[in-house]
Amino acid sequence: MPDPEYDIREAVRILAKARSAAAAADLRAARFEAAQGLLEAVIRAAESVGCSVVRRDGNPGVLVALDDGDGVAVKATRDGIQLARVDDNGRIGAGLDSPALEYDPAAKMWIGTEPDAAIAPVPGELLPRRSAVAVVADRIAAALAPDGGIES
Repeated sequence: MPDPEYDIREAVRILAKARSAAAAADLRAARFEAAQGLLEAVIRAAESVGCSVVRRDGNPGVLVALDDGDGVAVKATRDGIQLARVDDNGRIGAGLDSPALEYDPAAKMWIGTEPDAAIAPVPGELLPRRSAVAVVADRIAAALAPDGGIES
């Protein structure tokens, strides 16, 4: 009689997190590298819809604006993505709440912490998570909303 086929995906994620905790220096580097990849994906998404994306020499982040007005500074860190408001004079203002992301050491990328309601769950599988790019874009769009609200 064949052995049952066990689903190991969640266990892989749990064990990868535990193993990563033991290799903290490697984890910090991997988290930062993944955050840089996420920042590049956010830039591609913003540019694809005509947002203004400004990179400045010597600055690791970018400014994303819907037009030539206020924007949001977006920076990759080992903790994910940092966001701050920037006024139309280029002054950095208050930091915004960090996007709800977590680092998945098994996938070596950032993922949203909340389930993706737009994707129907498949019975017997883990709930799909929101794309990290969508989570960051949601925070940027909320910060740049006409009412200035930052809740999404």
